[in-house]
Amino acid sequence: MFAVVGNKTKGKIIVRTMNVGMCNQLFTYAYARYLAEKNQMELWLDYSHITKADMKHNAGFDDALGNFSLEYTGIITKEEEYLQLTGEKGEKFEKILAPKWVRRRARGRYYEWLEKTKGKKLRKKGIHFNLIVDNESVKNEDIAEKENILFGYWQIPQFARKIKDILRNEIVGKYQLSEQLNAWKTVFEKDNAVCVHIRRGDYVGDQMHEVCTDSYYEKAMELYRNKMENPIFYVFSDDKNYVRELYRNTEDVVVVENIENDYEELILMSSFSSYIISNSSFSWWAQFLGDAKNVIAPNRWYGDENKKSLLYEEHWEKI
Repeated sequence: MFAVVGNKTKGKIIVRTMNVGMCNQLFTYAYARYLAEKNQMELWLDYSHITKADMKHNAGFDDALGNFSLEYTGIITKEEEYLQLTGEKGEKFEKILAPKWVRRRARGRYYEWLEKTKGKKLRKKGIHFNLIVDNESVKNEDIAEKENILFGYWQIPQFARKIKDILRNEIVGKYQLSEQLNAWKTVFEKDNAVCVHIRRGDYVGDQMHEVCTDSYYEKAMELYRNKMENPIFYVFSDDKNYVRELYRNTEDVVVVENIENDYEELILMSSFSSYIISNSSFSWWAQFLGDAKNVIAPNRWYGDENKKSLLYEEHWEKI
């Protein structure tokens, strides 16, 4: 356990980090950072519970938030440190999260049931859930408890917006970009540069999200061609072979390659002022950090058309 910032003494916010990817962790950090700033509390990031068995992402601190210049009090890497910091509340929370009668693969449904049935009651005791990502019920911003444990997604942009200047100053790389990446950044900052994010990977065949179609990207590019002089589309994707083949004969499209780290890719994507995004938290953070005014987005975030997302901004153009 080590301290980075320790001048806030009115209580503690402990983020019991979920085993999710970098940008989903950023949503939780944004909510926790907002609460810590508003209530003048310490902010602790707990990575002691991440296991490969729980979820497929397994993004520990070094792979996720550790590459940014975030402000927090400390990082927890061992379970005994977590229990020392949270005391009886931490022990009780662990029993709530993993009762013996719930199988590991059924935990997701169990957590959602727990939030629906006991979320408000637990919140009053300093245990905060947000596992239903389209849940707008988080309205109470004041905290009465001294120790508060957060567990969930918090894909609710209202909190990020309230501290947007803080986040844009903190979600920057700790380390200097290479000469090559800095050269890319200069190109991306030009007025006619458009960031295109094509998210595939585990979205392929996933009924919850579904991949944005090629025709979506074609329509979005055509919209920019009609309203912008000589746009150049810079494509970022987790499936380079696919996008290389898709755009091999398209003169105004450049596939961006040779970026080794996710955090560097996010920083570079946030250099643009115009975007064609996918239904991805990575896309969302890129346009948010870039303070983008021109954003084209898919009109559905999830495969299930009845499942709504809170991530849409008013100025986005949806197609």
